[in-house]
Amino acid sequence: MKVARRLTFNDIALFCIFSLYPILPMYFRIGPAMIYYFLLLPCVASVVLLKKKIHLYKEYKMYIPYILIMFFLFAVHVEVIEAAKFVLAPIFITIFLLDYVDSKGKFDRAIDILLFFCAIMCFLGLLEGLKDINLFKLLNNSNATIKEDGVRMGLYRTKLSFNMSTNYGNYLVVMISLVLYRLSNMGLTLKRKILYIGLDLLIIANAVCAGARATLIVTLLLQFVYIYKFGTGKFFKIVLGGLIAAALGFLGCEIIGIDLFKYVKSYFYVFLSLFSDKFQKGIEVEFGTNLTMSTDRVNLYSWVLKAVKGHIVFGMGEASAFKYEVNQWRTKTSLENYYLSSIYHYGIVGLVGTVYRFLVPILFSLKRIKTKVANEKIGFNFFFFTTCCAYCLVLFTVSLLSDARIFSLFVILMLIYNIRIKKGETD
Repeated sequence: MKVARRLTFNDIALFCIFSLYPILPMYFRIGPAMIYYFLLLPCVASVVLLKKKIHLYKEYKMYIPYILIMFFLFAVHVEVIEAAKFVLAPIFITIFLLDYVDSKGKFDRAIDILLFFCAIMCFLGLLEGLKDINLFKLLNNSNATIKEDGVRMGLYRTKLSFNMSTNYGNYLVVMISLVLYRLSNMGLTLKRKILYIGLDLLIIANAVCAGARATLIVTLLLQFVYIYKFGTGKFFKIVLGGLIAAALGFLGCEIIGIDLFKYVKSYFYVFLSLFSDKFQKGIEVEFGTNLTMSTDRVNLYSWVLKAVKGHIVFGMGEASAFKYEVNQWRTKTSLENYYLSSIYHYGIVGLVGTVYRFLVPILFSLKRIKTKVANEKIGFNFFFFTTCCAYCLVLFTVSLLSDARIFSLFVILMLIYNIRIKKGETD
C-alpha cells in the first residue's frame, strides 16, 4: 500500500514561489508593501530558521560583481528599501531553491506549478482580449492608476496582472520555453502531451491578444526553433498538425462571428510595410497611432541622455521619475527600453551591472548547452540560452518591470539544473 508523502514546510515555500509570486500584481498590497513579497516569508524562514547550514556553492561567485555594483548604487542613492528588496527576493529565493530542489522530479514539479498557473492566466487573458474583462483589477487596493493599453487588431490588449501588455508578452516568452521543454521530456503520457500542446497553443493565442509585436515575433520564432530541434520528421508532422488546428480555429471563429482573417491579414501587412509604404495606412488603422510614433524609440536615446546629464555615472536614482519635455504640447514620461531605464536610474555603472546580470547566465548556459540529464531529448540549457538571448533583445522595446520575477525564476531554474540536478543524473 502506497503511503501519501507528508506535506513539508519546504513544499509550501516552493509552491508559494512558483504559483503566485510571478503573477500577483504590483498594485495588490498590504499597507505600503507589495503582497507578493509576503509569499517569500516561508522561503526566508526556511533559510534562516530551519537550516542548520547554508550551502555556498562556488557558482555563487559569478554574481558577486553584480551584487557589489548594485549595493554600491543603493548606497550612493541612500535606497535602503531597494537594497532590502534586492536581498529579500532574488538572494533568499536562490539560496532556498538551490538547497531544496535537488532532483529532476522536484525540478519538473516546480516547472509544472508555473505552467498550471500560466494556463489559468491564459484563459483569463482570452477573456480580457475578447471582452475587456480583467479580473486582476479587483485586487487593486492601493488606488493605483491602471493604464489602458487600448485595442489592437480588433482585440483588447491583454495585460492581466502585469503593468503593460508588453510585460505580459515577456512573461509568455519565458512560459512557452518552459512548456516546450516539458514537452521535449521523454516518457510523458499521451494525456500530458495533449495538455502541454494545448497550453502551447493558448500561450500563442495570448501573445496575439497582448498585441506586442516584438514579443509575438519572438514567441513564434522560439516555437519554430524548438520544434525544428525536436527533429525534422516530427517538425513536418507538427507543422501539419498546426495547420489543421489553425483551420479549425478559423472555422470556430467564423462560427462565433470573429473575423480572424482580418487580424491575420493585418499582421501580414506589418511585414509588407517594410518593403512598401502603401501598406502603412492599413497598418495604422489596425494597430493605432503607436506605429506613427515609432520614431520615439530612436529619439528616446538622446532624450534620456539629456535628462540624465550631469548624473550619467550613477544616474538619478530609483525614486526619480523620467520626464522630458519634447515640445510645449508634449512631455515624454515613459521609458520603453530597459537599458535606457538602467542608464536613467543608475547611470553607466547601472548599465554595466545590467549587462553583467544578463551576460553571465547566458555564457554559463552556453558552456553547458549540450548537457542533458535522464529522460531528456533536449537539455534545459538549450531552452534557456535561446530564450534568454531573445528576451534580452525584446528589452530594447520594453521596460523590465512586473515580468522581472518570472525571469529571475527562469535564471534560478537554470542554476538548479546545472548545479544540483546534473551532478547525479547526467547521461
